[in-house]
Amino acid sequence: VARKQKECSELLIQIVEKRQKAAEQEKQVEADSTRIAKEEAETQIIADDAQRDLAKAMPALEAAVDALEKLDKKAIAEVKVFAKPPENVMKTMNAVMTIMEKPATWQQAKLELNDVNFLNRIKNFDKDNISHTVLKKAEKYTKDPG
Repeated sequence: VARKQKECSELLIQIVEKRQKAAEQEKQVEADSTRIAKEEAETQIIADDAQRDLAKAMPALEAAVDALEKLDKKAIAEVKVFAKPPENVMKTMNAVMTIMEKPATWQQAKLELNDVNFLNRIKNFDKDNISHTVLKKAEKYTKDPG
């Protein structure tokens, strides 16, 4: 009987230890679940903001792509003859030079405009892989409504 009581006591100690471990693990799982739920909510807010920003930007992108598709060699020739281009032409070409990671000057723009492949290069430009740094530099042209 004494041996059985001792075995029973040892088993009871093991059960209590395992219950404590299980309780600790349950607390950890609950804490993790709470943290994950919070992070998920924060991530959803960020995703929703990004989706709203994208929805605002898409019409401008589509208009730009449409305008780009309408560009032809005649339009390029018309622009490159300016000694001092109108402000909007200058602003547009500075933005293009910035995105192409070239100096944002009229002299550089004229060099690019004289390149026979310029029209092809801008029409096939990889707009989906512009670095954050370049986008930041281009903001001075894109944020200004004028």
